[in-house]
Amino acid sequence: MTSLALRMTVTAALMLLAACNPATMGGNLLGNSAAPAPQVQAQQAQVQQAQEPVSQRKVDLAQYVSEAPIAEAAFSADGSVLATVHKRADAPYLGLWDLTRPDAPAIRTAKLGTGGGLGKTFILSPDGRTITLRRGEKDELALVDLATYRTVRPLKLGFPRDQIVGGAFSPDGNTLALISHQYPASGLHLIDVASGKPRLFRESHGYKALTGNYSFGPWVTFSPDGRFILCGLIKEQVVPGTPPKRHPLAHGALLYEAARGIPLVDFGLSDGSPRYTEVKHGAVLPDSATAILLGWEFSAFVNLPGGAEEKTMNPGTGNMFARMSAASGERLGLVLGRRDNSGTSLWIGHYDDGRTLFLRYLPIGPELPLTMAVNTAGEWLVAMPSGLKRFPALPPEADRAALALVEARELAEVGFPDEAYQLISRALDDDWRVVRRKGMDIVLPHSPLLAGQLELERWRLMRAEGEADAVWPLFGFGYLAVQAGHPQVVAQAAAELRRAGDLGTALAGYLDALVLAARGDVEGGYRLALAAKRGLKTADFDSLTSRIKDHAQAWQPLYADRAKLGFVIGVDEKDLPETPQRSVAMTPYIDIDGNRVGPGAAPPAARSPAPSAATAAPAAGPVVLE
Repeated sequence: MTSLALRMTVTAALMLLAACNPATMGGNLLGNSAAPAPQVQAQQAQVQQAQEPVSQRKVDLAQYVSEAPIAEAAFSADGSVLATVHKRADAPYLGLWDLTRPDAPAIRTAKLGTGGGLGKTFILSPDGRTITLRRGEKDELALVDLATYRTVRPLKLGFPRDQIVGGAFSPDGNTLALISHQYPASGLHLIDVASGKPRLFRESHGYKALTGNYSFGPWVTFSPDGRFILCGLIKEQVVPGTPPKRHPLAHGALLYEAARGIPLVDFGLSDGSPRYTEVKHGAVLPDSATAILLGWEFSAFVNLPGGAEEKTMNPGTGNMFARMSAASGERLGLVLGRRDNSGTSLWIGHYDDGRTLFLRYLPIGPELPLTMAVNTAGEWLVAMPSGLKRFPALPPEADRAALALVEARELAEVGFPDEAYQLISRALDDDWRVVRRKGMDIVLPHSPLLAGQLELERWRLMRAEGEADAVWPLFGFGYLAVQAGHPQVVAQAAAELRRAGDLGTALAGYLDALVLAARGDVEGGYRLALAAKRGLKTADFDSLTSRIKDHAQAWQPLYADRAKLGFVIGVDEKDLPETPQRSVAMTPYIDIDGNRVGPGAAPPAARSPAPSAATAAPAAGPVVLE
């Protein structure tokens, strides 16, 4: 058979197969020319897309992540663009995403060369329109337009780009700061973006206040007004060799004046201050007058340019700070991780004039985030290996509630608890998530009645919004009733708690235990508390312990045996506060409906005799109190 005849035979066979293929003939065997069915079109599109090179596919972030998790991530300054790196079998791939259009496909996906990383040789510009990539000569980076993926201009470095360990653009995008590492010293390089040429170089050994081996980085950032550069500073032990081995001994930070590259102050190394020897991250807040330095177990706010410390914070019991932060206006966001690796959370606070006021504590999930940002709409954005998580903008009432708490505390401290209560009550209406237990803590030293009223108000607000944690203010309302001497109110709280699931039932058991102990049956109280303990998770014990530490007077009935009390709440005896004085007086309080009880109120309802601990069954219902 000739080649021409062979080709004709093959062509005829293919035409016959196409004629019998429903996908090519409109989904039927009649040979009409109708368009394929929608599901067939979708299948064809998926097949075609899967056959395209990864660098050309138009996919959304969720699909891209499902194929390869995010290994690195960076946001533009305004949070409108997210750059991600995904490590596939053949190479790392870059993804660029327009976050103002969450369902839109990628701005660009592309195969990357080996080496580098986001924030190193792949650095996103503040406006999210350009990025630096490893193109050109080995001592160059390329400034690449994201819309066309073409090189705008080469950036001459004056040193091999493989030495870059960190980098950042200035807020106006005109200067690129790079940190390089090469024994025996490291350097801070400033590149003029418009000309593509180096503008300034500073060597770590040139900082005269330090002696020994020091390196810059790996993190570096500009102040929002562009006046300062803040970078990491590492004290090292260097072991000679090829290549030499560097062992970090301590981590600090160094502040430069950006225009002239003049070192201004270092934090924690030259002055020997132990507080800053584990600085893992730093950032300048939006006012450009304050910097935050983060270690695993502390954060410090320092004045710029002098470096005087304004305030310190710790991450709270069982938590550690992650190496990231974001700020907008007077709001600051930090990521906290549990020491037992059980999860991470987003902490948001109001920062003003040296004060850091709580606004939100939002669970993120089991993953450790890669980076975070806040966009122009006030949304908080957290990039994780599994994708992007968005948290809605906080209402302006949140800041108002936080400031009201400050004023209320000042009023209570000088003897105006009623006025403090009024402020806190209004703050609850503004944003009960900000008030939390702090409102109760402010007025409790002056009036258990006012504290109970606030917890009752908070419970009602949380319950109305379906919050699972509404059991905690109801629990606080209940044990304050023990302190005030009103067991019938405790019974009301315990009954409501048992309607709230396993956690509520366990907390109701603790209330029953307190009442039995207050009536003299201390051993029975311990047995009820031990039974209640089985219904609590580890995180619940942390909350329970903090309440006992802050409200020891309400737990006084179980202090008869400190070792047993520590055991039933899951802490060591030494971690309990001092045994409080016993109070036998009945004080004014309210019932669960808000009615006054106690001295000056209507007589309480008739009481039923309480059973002994041997017959009490907390899981089946509340203890009947006298």
